[in-house]
Amino acid sequence: MAVWTEENPLKIFVTVGTNHNNFKRMLDMVDECLTFLEMPYILNVQYGTSTPYVLKEGQKGQSKSMYPREETQKLVADADLVFSHCGIGSIYNALVENKPTIIIPRLHKFSEFSDDHQLQIAKEIKQNPMILMLDEQVNKQEFLAFFEEKVPQPKMEVDLKNPELAHFIKSRLLDLVENKPTIIIPRLHKFSEFSDDHQLQIAKEIKQNPMILMLDEQVNKQEFLAFFEEKVPQPKMEVDLKNPELAHFIKSRLLDDIQGENKDVLTIVSAGGHMTQALCIMPHIERFHLVTSLNTGLDVGAASYHFIEDTQFSAWVHFKNFFSALNIIRKVKPAALFSTGGPICLPFALAAKLLGKKFIYLDTLSRVEDLSNTARFLNKHNLASEIYVQWEHHTKKYPKLSYHGKTFDICGENLK
Repeated sequence: MAVWTEENPLKIFVTVGTNHNNFKRMLDMVDECLTFLEMPYILNVQYGTSTPYVLKEGQKGQSKSMYPREETQKLVADADLVFSHCGIGSIYNALVENKPTIIIPRLHKFSEFSDDHQLQIAKEIKQNPMILMLDEQVNKQEFLAFFEEKVPQPKMEVDLKNPELAHFIKSRLLDLVENKPTIIIPRLHKFSEFSDDHQLQIAKEIKQNPMILMLDEQVNKQEFLAFFEEKVPQPKMEVDLKNPELAHFIKSRLLDDIQGENKDVLTIVSAGGHMTQALCIMPHIERFHLVTSLNTGLDVGAASYHFIEDTQFSAWVHFKNFFSALNIIRKVKPAALFSTGGPICLPFALAAKLLGKKFIYLDTLSRVEDLSNTARFLNKHNLASEIYVQWEHHTKKYPKLSYHGKTFDICGENLK
């Protein structure tokens, strides 16, 4: 069995996201899971505004409130296992790298969020084969079964040297030094393939090695395929979760009826999952400008960047942001405006309506059972030119809205 070592430890990344509510419960659950692991590991933690996570004695890694976007993506890419809150952006980062991901949704009853939308989205996406959902407690057997099945094993350095058999090892078993699955077929005397049956004798001895399958005089298809599937490591899967059909549709709705050469789009999104969803669309827009709430050294291909204060409930912040919206729109002169949420976009929606600009809103994937508060507000007050949803069942309750797909394959339909 392959093992992790001090020189090649298991790499774990933990993220609680950017939400302002404390999520110490998740960090405690991660600690519980770590007690089940017997191998060396490196632990990198992003604890947000939760109680600062302090590495225990003997633990290696780092713990920070926030990492820049690019560093977060690299930590995820390098990780063997990810623990994440059930935020759309964090989940996307893990799934696009095809990482085994343990999700722990924030729960309203513990004051970890203002509602239970993370629990709702967790119940939808737990069918993804690369995801294990933990709710209020850790199931040791379930965790270890997921770990053993999904976490790729490291390459094992094997020392098979025996001075007395060195010449034989070199000529016969070189592949085993590299821990390669090896199918051996001994030369047989009766077929005049060797002067004796010593190869058959050694084959019978070493076939107990779990990395060896011995074929004698015929091939057993089932035995061969079982060995292949169990022992041959799978290549890293390049996963493209994005939905180009939806992106092209949004682009056409934004720009197809715009006259003139100016095709600039002003995109307004909160940091985190809202931005992740917007960035599934924006690569299909030739030129876009980005308004967001958190400056973490962004470089996502925008023509310009604008940062304003974000809020869920403060009317005063929305009032100030309305004048910021007017100034940004006048400066950028966009042909149309677009948002995937959250409430940061509301002042821009109002400004766009007053200025006669098209504003298209795509509601977030994270709201499964009902629209987000932002979408409901925009719909109620007719502040968006068009509103689209990412869960088809929303159209039954809101028949004027339409569904044209999800920004990315969050449920892992293409991985099954």
